[in-house]
Amino acid sequence: SIVLQKQTKEVILANIRGAIVNARKLKGWISTYSEQTQRELTVQNFLTIYPQVTLEDIYKIGWNKLNGRENVLALMFDRAISSRFITCRSRSYLKFLLKLFREGFRWDETDEIENQMVLMVHYDFWQRPGLSDGFSTLNESLIALAVEPQLVATCVDVLELLLDRLDISEMPMDLEFPNALQLHGRYSRDQILAAFGENHFEKNRAVGKVSYS
Repeated sequence: SIVLQKQTKEVILANIRGAIVNARKLKGWISTYSEQTQRELTVQNFLTIYPQVTLEDIYKIGWNKLNGRENVLALMFDRAISSRFITCRSRSYLKFLLKLFREGFRWDETDEIENQMVLMVHYDFWQRPGLSDGFSTLNESLIALAVEPQLVATCVDVLELLLDRLDISEMPMDLEFPNALQLHGRYSRDQILAAFGENHFEKNRAVGKVSYS
């Protein structure tokens, strides 16, 4: 009947609306998280308690923003994770990021590939040359990211999740010079330009996304 069809439609629409994970729901679940568990509120623990939520759901808004941390650095971390790390498909680069964050932003400055990756990290966060923000060196740029340990810890949390779910087999590129990029990886254009020496600490060129396959 027409009435039954209308009721069925309303039930279906209600179910769809109920399944949509939006900012209001996420904030509500975060506010009542402590009622569900005594575990620390982290991205990984939150996703365990609410398995219907994906990392992408969280970073459509940003974990820091959802938790009321909206200073410039917190929003910068949200942006880097949502627009750079989640979309990156390179195990070697994500592993380097994780190591960098875990080890206090130290890297081997005699290693050309690590130097390229650090410049990629700089552009992931600051998205412009270091001199534009008053930094004299890459070290200064990275130290500025480390001032809020909670932001760093969340980034480590997310990188662990990304590496755990990444299913890709990379291969070194056959080039005559050291290069951080791998075949079958997916990188942003800024990351690629940094690896090829087109994005420098002093100047940059463009934005976008590119895959090597």
